[in-house]
Amino acid sequence: EIEQIFNALISLIINNLTKQISELFQLLIRITYKFYIVSWRAR
Repeated sequence: EIEQIFNALISLIINNLTKQISELFQLLIRITYKFYIVSWRAR
């Protein structure tokens, strides 16, 4: 019983982490893309 709860908690935490990491990654890509465009226009 306790093991099932523990496994459920772990899977929940892992899912949440992967979601946050993917969102952070997308944000980083957007920032890099905008920075690249701005620097390219500045030339």
